[in-house]
Amino acid sequence: MKEVIKAVIIDDEADAIEVLSLLINKYCPQINVIGTFDSPQEALNELPKLDCELLFLDVEMPKLDGIQLLQQIAHLRDEFHVIFTTAHDQYALPALKEQAIDYLLKPIDPDDLVTAIEKLPFLKLKKLKVISSKGTELIDYNDILFAKASGSYAELYLLDGSKRTLSQGLKFIEREYQSKFSFKTHRSYLINLQHIVSYKIEKDKGMVTLKGGHEIPISRERKEAFKMSV
Repeated sequence: MKEVIKAVIIDDEADAIEVLSLLINKYCPQINVIGTFDSPQEALNELPKLDCELLFLDVEMPKLDGIQLLQQIAHLRDEFHVIFTTAHDQYALPALKEQAIDYLLKPIDPDDLVTAIEKLPFLKLKKLKVISSKGTELIDYNDILFAKASGSYAELYLLDGSKRTLSQGLKFIEREYQSKFSFKTHRSYLINLQHIVSYKIEKDKGMVTLKGGHEIPISRERKEAFKMSV
């Protein structure tokens, strides 16, 4: 697996660059942003000097739009992949025709960002190897909603609504599920931070709601660590 992917962001709006940078830092730890440009003309001059593997490129920019910029650096296209960002859905078709990996519609949704990153050909998804009644399975980290202790076993709840009862316990999952997004909210629960819908923190406890309406308790001892993780 490729550990770090070097990326560059080009967008004429500084706020958009800042938001995307924050999202990448929080949800895509395998991406290292090595450069940002709010001027497409400056980017045009500097890109050949950078060892860029992934380009986040705004479509609509003054004087030189994203598609025009790509056309001018066609000789470099074998060196990096492109993900377009745009506030206008009508740009999707020409973006894909320019052989972009994907496009992201602003305001960018974290799930859409993660999905786009997963399309990179050199990036393999990390998987959790588990043993259940279905046999041995490799489950993508991003498909995990949460795990729950059930005696000496554990129950694994997935994004598609299915559940696996594992022969391994929660401690096994906690040890093997090596992801920036895994968090133990309670001695009996391990959640995927990517799939949080909402949460509420009170004096002695808390509650987090995940996709699918699952409500998971946050213990008093884990409250502060949880707040620092979201």
